Formats: sequence, structure tokens, C-alpha cells
Amino acid sequence: MAAVSEYARSTLAAHYQLSEEAIAVIRPAVANIFRPVPWEGKEGIKEQYADSKAYFLCPGDSRQINLINLLKAFTLFKKRQKSNMLLLITGMVDDVFKKELSSYTFRNEVVLLENLSRSELASVIAAAYALVYPVLYTDLAIPVLQAVQSGIPAIVSNNGSLRSICGNAALYVDFQNIANIAENMMLVFKDESLAKSLTDEGKLLIKEHQGEKSAELLMQCIQKAVDS
Repeated sequence: MAAVSEYARSTLAAHYQLSEEAIAVIRPAVANIFRPVPWEGKEGIKEQYADSKAYFLCPGDSRQINLINLLKAFTLFKKRQKSNMLLLITGMVDDVFKKELSSYTFRNEVVLLENLSRSELASVIAAAYALVYPVLYTDLAIPVLQAVQSGIPAIVSNNGSLRSICGNAALYVDFQNIANIAENMMLVFKDESLAKSLTDEGKLLIKEHQGEKSAELLMQCIQKAVDS
């Protein structure tokens, strides 16, 4: 048996009454298209998608993330920081959110990008100031790993397997706590040394999420199942 994180392994072990040692942790790898881009490249991406402004990026759709809470957190950030920072949201959003957005105070500083190609998504991630991912629940962290591999700081929910996967490479928030989300957005915005430490930790983290290593562990797991 295999799991994608220590958290998932513990959950499986408890559910099936197994020893954790019987479950291999095979960490998901991220495609090489998600990678850092030089300063000049970031400026071009921001010009294309964000009117040449810096931006926070939220991946996913409204079934996974309470985007209304994210807008409220962004409001607190904008009122306190007085910056021209934008919020870009990728993925599909529902009509309820679009209706809320139409009357939102900072609606002109929120950009929806619903139909990006994979290469466009990789570019938008790489040029972001930071990822904000207050997901309701997940046992996977692919959007976060994409951001980490692209060299940007990440702010993520403190639930599911995210802490066990991301370790010191992310800041953690309560997705239900609007002030907590805003505070961490302000923290990564104001503290450049913190942002750098997150990206440095991310470089170490991503070494554990390499395709070759994962494939080798998977083959070992399959062989062990065959031999048993």
C-alpha cells in the first residue's frame, strides 16, 4: 500500500488497522514546466495578466476554496497596506461568486483567469508574489508544489495533509479565519527575509518530489506486493 504523504499514511494505517511501516510514502512529482522565471520574464507576465502590477495568486475553484472569505481577507490587506497589489484567481468559479465579485469594493483589482492552458498557468504561477491557497480540505498539494517549484512563497490552509507535505516551505492559516488569512498575506508582503526563507525551504522540499525517486519507490512497492 502507498500514500502521498505522512498524514495520508497515518490516516490509512488507522482506518485499516495497519502498521505505518507497511505503507510506503510516494510523494507526487510536479512537471518541469513549473519552474522559476527570471525578473525580465516575470515583468512580461505581469504586463500580460496583471497590468504590470504585483499579485497574489489563488489556484483552484469555488468548490474547493471559500473565495468569499478570500475576498474579505484581500479587503483587509488592501485597506491596511494601501498597495496596488492584485488578486488573480485561476480555475473555475461559480455564478454565486461572480455575482458577489460584481459588487465587491476592490473588484477592479481581482482578475479571473478561468481557461488557462497548462503553459499559461505555469507562467502566471511563476510571476506571482505569493500563492494563497485557503483550501477547504485536501490530501494532495499539487497547486502548492507547483508554486514551490516555481520559486514563490505559499500561504496554505492548516488542514488535511498540507502541513505534513509542505513543512517549513509555507505559512499556515485557518481557512475560516478571515483576519488570519489577511495577516499572513501582509506578513509575506512586508517581510522579504521571510519570503526568501520560504522559497529556500521550498527548494529543499521539492527535492523530495522528483519523478525518478517516486517511480523507483512505486516499483519497490509493486514488487513487494507481488512477493507477498
